Amino acid sequence: MQYKKTLLLLLRYILIYKQCNFLLVNGLIGANVREAEINEFSSAVAIVKIVPDNSWPENNFKCSATLISYRDVLTCAHCVENEEVDQVKVLVGMNNLRDGIEHLPLWWVTYDEWAEQNGVASLFPVNDLCIIRLARNVSINHATPSRIVRISRDRLQGRRVHLATWGTVMTGRIPRMMQTVSLNIYSNQECSNRYTNITHELYRLPLNYLCTAATPFALISPGDSGGGLYLDRNTIIAVTKSVSPSFNFYHQLSVNTHTFLYFYRDFIRLIVQHSI
Repeated sequence: MQYKKTLLLLLRYILIYKQCNFLLVNGLIGANVREAEINEFSSAVAIVKIVPDNSWPENNFKCSATLISYRDVLTCAHCVENEEVDQVKVLVGMNNLRDGIEHLPLWWVTYDEWAEQNGVASLFPVNDLCIIRLARNVSINHATPSRIVRISRDRLQGRRVHLATWGTVMTGRIPRMMQTVSLNIYSNQECSNRYTNITHELYRLPLNYLCTAATPFALISPGDSGGGLYLDRNTIIAVTKSVSPSFNFYHQLSVNTHTFLYFYRDFIRLIVQHSI
C-alpha cells in the first residue's frame, strides 16, 4: 500500500515538472526554494501530532505556523480540525524539526468559534484561522514573535514576500529542515483570471485572500498550510492556505492563496490580550 502511495506521488510530481518546467525540491515546489538560514525566520514554528511510539517529528508533522506572541501561535483552523488539545505539540526555535523545543497547547480557538461566541458577524464564508495558546511562554532566547502589520491590499500589490515552512516532498515525506522561497503578491483579479484560464470556469478570489506567485514558478505543497506570509523576516501579513485551483491540479498558472490578516485584526488582538 505504501509503495502504491509513493508511486502515485512520484507520478504526480513528474506531471507537475512536465507541465511547469520547474525544479522539484523539498517542501515548497520551485526553482528558487532553499533551506532557511539559522534565525532567518525565528517565528516560524511547526505543529506536530503526538504519537508515543514514533519520535521523529517529520513523520507526524501536521502544519506550519507562526509565533505571534511569546505564548500564542497563529495557523489555519483546518490544522487542528478533529484534533484534541492533548494530541498535538508545537516545535519552536529551530530550523531542524528534530531540534525544536517542544511546547504543549493550553487551548485553541478558531476565528469562527470566536465570532460565534462574541456575536461577531463574519464578513466571509471561509475564515481558516486559529490561534493556539501555549501552556508556557516561549523563551526570549529561543524565538522572536512576528509582528502583524496593518497594511491595505493596494499597498501590497507587487510586493515581494517570503514563505518559511515545512511541506511534503515528492516522496510524500516532510523535510526536517525549514524551506523558504520569495514570491510576489498578485492582484485578486489576476489570480481569478488564472483560475478561469486553467479550469474554464468563472471564479472570483474572495476578498479575504491574498494570492502569490513567482517567476520561475513557486508553489506550496501540503504541510505548508498555516505558515506565515512574511513581508520581512519578522513581519507577517497573511497565513498560507492552499494552491488555487487545488493541490490536486498543479499548473504553470496556479497561484498560492493566503488568508489576509487585515480583516482579522480584532480577533488576533483580543485573543493575544486574553489573560487566561
